[in-house]
Amino acid sequence: MAKIKSNVKSNNINPIRVCDLSVVPLNQLQMLSERGYCVVMIKQGVDSTLPDLTDKERKCLKLYTDGFPAKAIAQDVGVTIRTIRQIMVSLRDKFKVDTNHQLISEVYRSGLDNFL
Repeated sequence: MAKIKSNVKSNNINPIRVCDLSVVPLNQLQMLSERGYCVVMIKQGVDSTLPDLTDKERKCLKLYTDGFPAKAIAQDVGVTIRTIRQIMVSLRDKFKVDTNHQLISEVYRSGLDNFL
């Protein structure tokens, strides 16, 4: 079997390190870039300013944006309608909106509907 010859010297290859750069200060990112590291910033589909949602809030929001009424959501999630109403109030507070219509608009505007 023939030996494959490479044009790249093995001592010139740097390992690739993938890490979350969201907590790295900008001046350190610039320093890494100047030292020859490839710094790639990736914007994901969801706006980073969106609130953290609990699993129950996420499920209720998904069902609500799909058009299900509170009674059906309550049955599916296994809670009372009153709890669903409280969850909707919590979601409106987290998204800083006043109505459920504004909540749905904000979900679609931010792209969160794809991640529910």
